[in-house]
Amino acid sequence: MFKKLLLIYLIFLFLYYPVFGSYFSQDDFFHFKVALEYPTSFFGFLKMFGFYGFSERGVAFYRPLFREVLYNFNYFLFGLNSFPFRLLQVFLHFVNCYLVWVLMEGLFKMRRAWMVVFMFAIGAANVGALYYLAGGIQAQGALFFVLLMALALHRKKVLAGFIFYLFALCSHEMAALSGLVLAFGVFLLQGNGMSKKKFVYILGWIGTMSLYLIIDFWVIGTSSGEVQYRPVFEIGRTINTLAWYLAWSMGLPEMTVDFVRSGLKLDPRLMQFWGRYYLILFPMFFVIICGIAVRVGYLLSRGRSKLQERRLWLMVMVFLAGILPVIFLPWHKKTYYLYLSLPFFWGSIFYLFQNVNKKIVGLFIVLLFIFNTVSLQLAGKTYWAINRAKLAKSLMVQMQSVYPTLPKGAVVFVRNDPNYQVFSLEWGNTSKQAYFALSGEDAFNLYYKDMTLRVYYEDLLDGNSVPEGALEFTAFVD
Repeated sequence: MFKKLLLIYLIFLFLYYPVFGSYFSQDDFFHFKVALEYPTSFFGFLKMFGFYGFSERGVAFYRPLFREVLYNFNYFLFGLNSFPFRLLQVFLHFVNCYLVWVLMEGLFKMRRAWMVVFMFAIGAANVGALYYLAGGIQAQGALFFVLLMALALHRKKVLAGFIFYLFALCSHEMAALSGLVLAFGVFLLQGNGMSKKKFVYILGWIGTMSLYLIIDFWVIGTSSGEVQYRPVFEIGRTINTLAWYLAWSMGLPEMTVDFVRSGLKLDPRLMQFWGRYYLILFPMFFVIICGIAVRVGYLLSRGRSKLQERRLWLMVMVFLAGILPVIFLPWHKKTYYLYLSLPFFWGSIFYLFQNVNKKIVGLFIVLLFIFNTVSLQLAGKTYWAINRAKLAKSLMVQMQSVYPTLPKGAVVFVRNDPNYQVFSLEWGNTSKQAYFALSGEDAFNLYYKDMTLRVYYEDLLDGNSVPEGALEFTAFVD
């Protein structure tokens, strides 16, 4: 086990080593500021776990463990040095890989658990969770505690399992339903049916989840102005969203969704700019899907009981439960929401291939590896979080060279680069790009340790005038 696991870790490091050099960007700076609102004391630590409405702090969702606590401690210890944060991410991923292996062998009785761990570890679907720090670290923490919960329940340590479930809820709301479904499944797989004691346990899980969801969505709430968080309950859109999450789980690049029009028509710009990648990706994706379909068809034709096994359906249900909170958000489809569900996606796939000839399974693994590797190469050039982190780092270096220090309460005016050619209205000129990469004035506040510092951006003045005496800074974008 450990030799294979070490090899998987080495392959991951070979594919994902740029993660270590990826800087903070966007919501990271905002999360730092939110976390720093609490005093550095035991009382301040306890306050991080309080329930505050969106109107009070401008923060949605209850994720104190891997947002408020983690960002507060990281800034206190390392400031805006991103390397320790990235190191923690990779460490968490490695621990999760190990826990997935133990769970797949112990609870799900999989003889080829290494295949699940391998694809979970190196799959291109991890790009979102590993590079978009603000969206990924909470999901990683939630999976860590959900896996510990399942392993504790498998060993009949119910109290420990329940405590781990509470920790998962303090990490990410995606763990609420998936943790409940997994707990229910573990109780069922233990045999002897659903006893009264197990039924009481499940009621406790359901009650806890219900209370948590009430607090998360009604007490804390979200911004009424953010359209992307408004659920859409239309069958067509829901099926479309589910299809994308399945395709992304397999390794299809997230950017593909931006180039597919209704009726599965491709925007010609996709092949124009990225054709050399998709000439490999599309045929391989088709072959992989056909391979899975053939295997399922074979099992159906032979009347095999494998498709009826509870362990398979438990993994399918946990996968679906993990993405259910976002399945009704067609305007907010993101791969980083998949992290918690990915082990159960790959577990479901390889559960179907348990008794298949080793050579065929080996070929299938090779196809998946090549497919995901090509997808990773494309993501390295196009994924928005990667590019925005590079921009944030570049702008911070520029800012530090122009203004090593600033007076208390300074006002900064970020100008456009006059030589920059705007290629997209959505991205805008350099000041607008800087605004998103640096989260408005948040990065400035954090670097200069001055929460009274104010920043104006040329593209976002909206008729407002810049105060006299503002210090000018031109944002240059490579």
